[in-house]
Amino acid sequence: MRRHDIPEDILRDVSISPDEVRYAVTPLRQFRGNNTTPKFPTDALPRPVARLVEESAAAIGCPPDAIGLSALIALGSAIGNSRVIQPKKGWTESAAIYGAVIADSGEKKTAAMAAAASEVEKLENSLNRQHDQEMHE
Repeated sequence: MRRHDIPEDILRDVSISPDEVRYAVTPLRQFRGNNTTPKFPTDALPRPVARLVEESAAAIGCPPDAIGLSALIALGSAIGNSRVIQPKKGWTESAAIYGAVIADSGEKKTAAMAAAASEVEKLENSLNRQHDQEMHE
């Protein structure tokens, strides 16, 4: 992308050439897969979550990693800020987990993420209905 939309005198004032590339694009490289990739540790998850991950992966036909990561993010969001750790004075961390499922098109990423998210949505809907009933009483 060139800097054609910025007047040349302004660019020169900040020591930039009008024909200079705005940013360099690093080409993506695809790494060859190997058999040394560790298996996703479903046994480290709570039993109901591990079962969801394993059964959903088998049903969808995707690696359990995508569902497991989505489940971990959902579990972290359920904890929220109700629990924090303090590694050192003045620094706290919540259970917020950020993740991204990266795979080629057609690798069933959306279905994998939806498998974990749908369980959270069911629980949230149930809790909202319960709250609404309690508020009306």
